[in-house]
Parts: sequence; C-alpha cells; structure tokens
Amino acid sequence: MSNQSNPPVTGEATAPGDAQPAGVAVGATVISWYDDSPVIYGGPGDNPTFTQLKFGVGTGGLPVRYCGPERVAPAETPIPERDSRIGVEKRPRAEMPYGESGVWRLTLPDIVYPSWHRIKRDAVSVGLRRLAILDWHAGRVQTGPIVLPHTGMTVPHARMTLRKLKAMNTSDGEAYTAELLWDGTPAGSIENGGQGGPTVWYGYDRDVLNRAQMDAFVAACRDEHGETMHEEFVLAWLFEEARAAGDVARFVRAGTLPVRTFAAIIGGDDEVVDTFASAYYGVPGATADDRAAVAARMWRQCPDAHAIQVWTGERWEALPRPAGAPGLTRVTLPTTGYIVLQTARRDGGQPTEATTFIDSAGRMDDAAAIAHVTAEVAALAAHAPSNVLHTVRLVHRTADGDRELLAPDPVRGAGQPLVDEPTR
Repeated sequence: MSNQSNPPVTGEATAPGDAQPAGVAVGATVISWYDDSPVIYGGPGDNPTFTQLKFGVGTGGLPVRYCGPERVAPAETPIPERDSRIGVEKRPRAEMPYGESGVWRLTLPDIVYPSWHRIKRDAVSVGLRRLAILDWHAGRVQTGPIVLPHTGMTVPHARMTLRKLKAMNTSDGEAYTAELLWDGTPAGSIENGGQGGPTVWYGYDRDVLNRAQMDAFVAACRDEHGETMHEEFVLAWLFEEARAAGDVARFVRAGTLPVRTFAAIIGGDDEVVDTFASAYYGVPGATADDRAAVAARMWRQCPDAHAIQVWTGERWEALPRPAGAPGLTRVTLPTTGYIVLQTARRDGGQPTEATTFIDSAGRMDDAAAIAHVTAEVAALAAHAPSNVLHTVRLVHRTADGDRELLAPDPVRGAGQPLVDEPTR
C-alpha cells in the first residue's frame, strides 16, 4: 500500500464540479494521475487528502487506486502522443525538492506545483497522461465515434492505437509493421509483408485484447463513405493514420506548414474511381492563412497532382488549382484532338500519369499544338522540383489512330526544391 498527498490544483480544468455528468464509477477501470498503467478506481478513500494504492483479489489483477475523482478518467480516454502545453525541463539538483526522484521538472497548465522525475521520458509520459485526465474532466475529450482526420475513417473510440511504426518498399508495394496498443497496453502487432497480402494482427495477450474485442472494434469502423470495412483495411488505415499524424507533427515542430498531394486511380472509362494521398510536404515560411501563395507554389511544383490539401491544425482543406497556374489538368480522354501524355517520376518513387486534351475548340494546328507543349515543357523545367523527372508526349488523335508530333527528352525540374521531401 502506498500513500501520497493530493497536491492542490487550481483552474476550471480540474474542479470536481466541472467533471462530466456521468463521473467515474467506483470499480471502473481508469487511468490515474499517479499510475503508469490502468487501475481500478476505489473512490476517494477514508482520507481525501491522501491517495492510496491497494492490491487485492477480485479486481482482474489490477490494483485499486483511492483518490479524488478529479485525478482519474475512464481507461478509454485517449492519451495524446505529444502536447505543447507540457513543460519539461532539466533543473539543477539544488532546485530539486527533498524526497523527489529526479531533476526533470514537469509543469502543467493550472497546476500549482510541478512534479519531478528521474528521466525526461518519464516526465513527458506522466504529463501526457495527466493532461488527458484534465481534458476529460473539462469536457475537451471527444466521446462516441471519432472521425480520424488523416484517413477519414470512423472508429468507435480511441482505445486502439499504434506505435513503433516501421516500413520499407518492396518490389510489390510496401512492407510495414507496428505495435498495437489497447488502452495504452501492448496488445500485439500488425504486419503486412508487402507482397499484395492483407494486413494481419498478431495478438500478445488475450487478457489485454481478445478476438471478440477486435471483431467488435472492426464492426464499428466505417470508411470515409460510411461503408463497413474488413479487418485488413481497418488495420492498414490505422497504420496510415498514425504515420500521417507523425508526418504532420514533425512538420509542425520544424515550423513548416503540412501540405499533402493526392493521386488519382483511373478506371477503364478514364474516370477517377478513387484517390490516395501520394506525398506529404512541409512548406517553410507559410501558414494556413496564406492559401493563395501556398496554392500557387504547390500547384507549380506538383502540376500532375489530382488534388492538394493544407493542414489547418484540425483538418485538411482543399487548395484549388489557381486560375492560369502552370501544369496540366486531367480531363476525360477525348475521341479526337491534340493530346498530351505526361509521366512524372519522383526520385525513388513510383510514376504518376496525366492525360490532357489541349484543344477543346478545334482551333489548333500541328504547329500551334507543338508550340503550346514546348512552352509547357519549358515551364516544367523552370519551376518543377529538381527531384522530379517529367516525360511528355504530344499526339494528334484521329479516327485513324494516334500520330506522334512531339517527344522531347525527359526534363528534370530546376526550381527551388522544398525543404522537406515527400515522406512517401
């Protein structure tokens, strides 16, 4: 049994009267102010000034924490991976209060007294968990189904998360793996061999996460169109969500604006049947309010993109192609006319293709079409990133077939490259 005094707090975020109406029931599994792993909530205890941790039978192996209700939150409360409100600083040992475990000082908003920790990682972990508890009591934690911002997938709750993401390209796609957490506890791994097969979950401990719980989670998930999903796609989208969140966080920490491009999947009728995020960028010296400038820059450097979006801090929003911006616009493949076939291959990446009809009114002849495409190639050479190679062909399509008019050598852009290269 351990005893700790409950340090005083101030501010609306932690006042017991501000707790969610349902509160935290005695006997519920919770995250607590004091414990690294979930515990059973035992109520305030005999002395509300102190907190106690007791071990006993009949609790599923979990200890029982006695403390004020403002110091716990339901176990499914999401704990963020990072939060700018945390203050962690290494201080001189002379400043460390007597009896504390280390020199790493943790400060949180509206908390009067800091806490002290042995290593920085412990201070950050404790701070994130305590912020999650404060946010839950302040009503800042979303309950019920959650729409994930980067993939658009809807999940029933935030109890399932991933960490330790690893990925590598293969001849047939991408192989990846990650550790799966349930309520913050390791519950297995997800793996994809990168050979066209499904993404699979391998469980660690049935007492942490069993097959019935996984099936229930998957059954409640929906894709961006509201359709049900198979387990392999739920796991794959969780990986993509976690990876995108890491990309965005890294760009934000570097002081750059997260932007992403989309490529299109074209069906047999030359119609867009689906899209996918093809690359993530960090644009330096810009904010989400600089829409026009960011749009002009990105469409100039990625003219073959199907769509481009900017991160506002909460969601992705479209950056429409500016009027008159350099680049080629994908349209339905025409029956006849002058057609540009373009391929853009980023160094180390897969090629993307665009087909453009450049003479919708039938006003061009061969010379005019060649002059038009020559100017487009020159614009690509001047403005496209230096790590992109463009191949362009001009053909004149008639009822008798295609006649090639221009096939210049592949051109590599000479424009100023972005500071951050695409992450995938």
